[in-house]
Amino acid sequence: MTHKPESDARGRVARPPSPGAVLVGICILLAACATRPAPPKTRLLRPGPQSVPVNTVTGELIIAQLERATVSIRALSWDALGRYYGGQRDLVNPFADLPTGAPRPAAFLVHLRNDSPDPFSFDPTAARLADQEGRRQGPLDYPALYAFLAGAERGAGRLRAVQRTVLTATVVVPPGGERQGLLLFPELPAEARAVLVDLASVYRGSAPQLVVFQFLVVEEP
Repeated sequence: MTHKPESDARGRVARPPSPGAVLVGICILLAACATRPAPPKTRLLRPGPQSVPVNTVTGELIIAQLERATVSIRALSWDALGRYYGGQRDLVNPFADLPTGAPRPAAFLVHLRNDSPDPFSFDPTAARLADQEGRRQGPLDYPALYAFLAGAERGAGRLRAVQRTVLTATVVVPPGGERQGLLLFPELPAEARAVLVDLASVYRGSAPQLVVFQFLVVEEP
């Protein structure tokens, strides 16, 4: 059976679109898809190759096995930081539900263990974070952070959470003891591809210890 071309209300025969018109339409559609912005990627820190011989990597944890003492560090993503505070009894996440422009610090969970007969100490204010270009920065400006959080909703609870979890002053771990806390740096520069965390001021007794950790910046959808 032969089908007749359809005609419109005025009796004119409706012709199928030409191949050229179809091609133009496809090109417009592809161009629109190409210019649609890609969803932003999440930048995460993962352990990289370690240049210090005492360092070992286990999953996302880097462990510095010193003489009768151990320092370990784990980089926390924004989601992991939320889970960390979710596991802290009676504490809120001080960085949750903050307005636009609020600090999004680069967070690290540091664990110190002392198996020596001497005190084991760490001054977090001396810690430095450096990227592959040698740009160095110290920890977050905590007085400024306190002032910012104090003015936010539930400010008192946010301040209490920071004061109980963040390392802001020298920590002394007695023989046989352990201590854990957060080390916060300003948000990573957009150009950072690799970072080094130098704890800089770690002592067993009066003996300085070299404690340096290296991370790679990776992007995930």
